[in-house]
Amino acid sequence: MRELHLIAHDIRSLENVGALFRTCDSLGVAKLWLAGYTASPPDLRITKVALGAEKSVPFEIEPDISKVFARLGAEGIPVYALELTENAQDLA
Repeated sequence: MRELHLIAHDIRSLENVGALFRTCDSLGVAKLWLAGYTASPPDLRITKVALGAEKSVPFEIEPDISKVFARLGAEGIPVYALELTENAQDLA
C-alpha cells in the first residue's frame, strides 16, 4: 500500500489549514506538506480547528513547492492535483 501525502499550497485560511490536519488524521495521511505561504503550527487559529491533529499528523514546511515535488518524485510517490475550475471533473 502506498503512502498518501497531502500538499497544501498557498492556503490563506488558517482555519482551513486546521481542517486539513483533521482530515489528514482521519485518513491516515503519512505527511502534510505546508508549501508556499500556507501557515503552520503553532498558531491558535490552526489549533482551534485541528483539535490536536496538528500534534499527531507529521508535517513539513517547504516554501518552494518544486522541492516538494522533487522529493516525492525521488521517493516514487505519485502527485495528483485537485483544483476547482469551470472544467473540473466531479470526483464522485
